[in-house]
Amino acid sequence: MSTQLNVDRQNYVFGFPGQGSDPCGALAELYQCVPQAREQIDATLAIIEHQAAQYEPDPHPGLVTQVLLTHDHALPLPSGVAQLALYGAAVVLNQLLQAAGVVPALIVAQSFGEIAARVCGGVLDIAQGARAVCALNAAYRDEEGRGSMLLINLSAPATQALLDRFPERNLVLGSVNAPAQCIISGETADLAHLCAHHDGNAPPLRPIPIAYASHYPPHLEVARKLYENLQPLIPQPFHTPIYSTVLGRRYEPEDDLHHMFTRGVTQPTNLPHTLAQLPTDEHTVFIDLGVNNGLSTCIHKSLPDAQVYAPLAQPIEILRLLLTKTPLEHEAIM
Repeated sequence: MSTQLNVDRQNYVFGFPGQGSDPCGALAELYQCVPQAREQIDATLAIIEHQAAQYEPDPHPGLVTQVLLTHDHALPLPSGVAQLALYGAAVVLNQLLQAAGVVPALIVAQSFGEIAARVCGGVLDIAQGARAVCALNAAYRDEEGRGSMLLINLSAPATQALLDRFPERNLVLGSVNAPAQCIISGETADLAHLCAHHDGNAPPLRPIPIAYASHYPPHLEVARKLYENLQPLIPQPFHTPIYSTVLGRRYEPEDDLHHMFTRGVTQPTNLPHTLAQLPTDEHTVFIDLGVNNGLSTCIHKSLPDAQVYAPLAQPIEILRLLLTKTPLEHEAIM
């Protein structure tokens, strides 16, 4: 599948995925191969490092930058670093693309990706977004190691039927990523029980490298802490519409954005349902601002005719040409 990227003729939808991907080295090739991007990358990561130094209880100076710009690190990372790195990669990519004239008409945000999406949409600046990541990290810190998430390639009904086989276990369908891909959330012992008794003929269960269960109804106290932690941040009006996969709809001006974000702590996401609400046409191109092509793959599974592009998962030459506008139109092989 190929997509013609033309900044003059196409409508772009920027997609911001949730956490769980490996950010290590995500910007290394971009930094090395596109010298024009280095100043912006350095400036953005410096802002994030400064916020981390202020609001993370155990800051690791320079580590977010090292994680993104080198291949010297690997998962698991110290508490909170992966989240800050994923946020950093997304906002860097957003800034570079928009500076090159690739400006979104709409934004779709999955879970944790809502923080970077709000920066893209004008609700928060980069420093405020980093502070929101720290607020999320702080709210979940007491839950680290107590739960996690599993990915399975089944439909939502089939996944729920699997969970119904273990009613004594507090397992929930946390996310619907695609028509046949879901995420299960739960406590560590319950997830281990599920894995131990999972039918070997069924699609495998794949652990997601997250140190806690997200979209998990028992985490009411986490949601309360997060809402409290977000209060110092003053949201600004949207300049680009944002669709939330937790809400399954577009944010409206009257929404309490801090409260809406905390809903993701306890409530599930549904990407296919949210994509169906978007006003797209034949000129729409979805751009995945994640560190890999996970979100764009789910978009394509949900909307088979969709044009998708994942800049950090494609050959760097495609992104270099796009950022330097030479030429304006080129082909990206998906």
